[in-house]
Amino acid sequence: PAAHVLAHVFKVVADPYLGKMGVLRVHQGRVAKGGLLFVGHARKPIRVGHLFMLQGGKHIDVDEALPGDLCAIAKVDDLSFDAVLHDAQEDEHIFLKPLDFPTPVHGLALSPARRGDEQKLWEVLARLVDEDPCLRIEQAGETHQTLVYGLGELH
Repeated sequence: PAAHVLAHVFKVVADPYLGKMGVLRVHQGRVAKGGLLFVGHARKPIRVGHLFMLQGGKHIDVDEALPGDLCAIAKVDDLSFDAVLHDAQEDEHIFLKPLDFPTPVHGLALSPARRGDEQKLWEVLARLVDEDPCLRIEQAGETHQTLVYGLGELH
């Protein structure tokens, strides 16, 4: 625990009460509530204001997380899937091997119920893409349709 912090964000969840929450695994060091962490190459640190252990649907407030712990940091908009957290700027060169996921193959065209709601649709879809690395959205140029790609109809 005396080593520099190295943690990996493996899931991002949009919680209606806590905002954007990153679920992470601590590989080395100690993540403490109130501590400062850098996200990847970011020059500005983030403050760990809310640190939780997740047990089912419960969020248990904790003061620190040690190596091997799975925990969550809430209300941090700079977190993204597969991000590496560290507590020293000289550790910004450390990367972890990206996780392999299947390529989305099933596409579906979406259109908003009312004209003018395209922006709202894109905002909701962008939140879903943040949470699920197997989803992809794109705008079809010639038809102006919003296309959502996933792993199947139930995805």
